Amino acid sequence: MKIRFLGTSFGAPQKERCQQSILLECGDDIYIFDAGAPVIDRLLAYGYNPNRIKAIFISHLHGDHMNGLHDILNLSEYFKIKSPIYLPEQRGIDFFTDSALLLHAKISPLLSFSLISEGEFYQDENISVSAIPTAHMEKSERPSFAFWAKEGKKSVCITGDLHPTLKDFPKIAADLLITECAHFSPKALFECIADTGYKKAAVIHVMPPEKYDTLRAEKSPSFDLVLPRDGDEYII
Repeated sequence: MKIRFLGTSFGAPQKERCQQSILLECGDDIYIFDAGAPVIDRLLAYGYNPNRIKAIFISHLHGDHMNGLHDILNLSEYFKIKSPIYLPEQRGIDFFTDSALLLHAKISPLLSFSLISEGEFYQDENISVSAIPTAHMEKSERPSFAFWAKEGKKSVCITGDLHPTLKDFPKIAADLLITECAHFSPKALFECIADTGYKKAAVIHVMPPEKYDTLRAEKSPSFDLVLPRDGDEYII
């Protein structure tokens, strides 16, 4: 299981960081988890053909996690993209369908929209993906999800954004945790990671950027911490 970070920034892009997007590569196929970054541009920059996209998963309907979907839709026929796009709300499906029509995009007939449901909602010959409800959009009574992607005995948990209290922190047995640090302190995050038992954690979506200094200074004997930059690659 290979992971490439297409975007590691928070709600605004930075000079060397795009908004959040994570690529999972399994054999000849790639999977996109969140699409805040200009995904098509990043794929081409890192040598991926966009027609390798097997499926796209969006954790919640905030722009920094879905802005890149516009280009995916607009260029889906050109790059022969044939993946399902999983969104947490029907209003998101309606929005992207309408915006594509407004922009006269020629959407590939092999591309489709589906709703995310709690539990295992996606499976193919490479991976299975389960959705874990989170409380990031609790105040507006709208859904948001973390994802647990499994390839054989290897797995990764990608949290998306979480509640400031971390009451929705996923407690699962994944080989790698990919999570944020924009809505709570590094200390609170480290305590959750240690209590849950993750052995390796990659922290992205860090706001303000000065928190990186605190993250680097924090030490935990129970897990390995990595702070990925855009383009970084990890193999589980």
